[in-house]
Amino acid sequence: MSDETKSDKLSMRTALYIEHPTTLTIRAPQSSGTPPLLFRYNQSPPQPAIGTHRLEPGIYLLMSANQLEISNAGVTTHLLAGSKDVPPDPQASLLKSEKATPDAVREFFELARGLDD
Repeated sequence: MSDETKSDKLSMRTALYIEHPTTLTIRAPQSSGTPPLLFRYNQSPPQPAIGTHRLEPGIYLLMSANQLEISNAGVTTHLLAGSKDVPPDPQASLLKSEKATPDAVREFFELARGLDD
């Protein structure tokens, strides 16, 4: 049995669709035992999410145990609060730049859902 409590699991997911190079700051108003992670579609490994990041256009996923604050007006975010929530498809231009299909992006978000188990 794991010592990890429900509040320590990375059960909150936020999809980020970045269309232009941007700098954003991610803060955690509440701390948890498990640090939040930032994933990029079709790249690995994830990086620590807290702090300031210079991000290239792409599809990203934040996973955290608690709600995060994201500072930047040029980023489209979609909170995936429930286990069945699916974000809307990214813009066609973003799919093309990532060489992705809507199904592949949905699979990316589905695979990440399993990381909090």
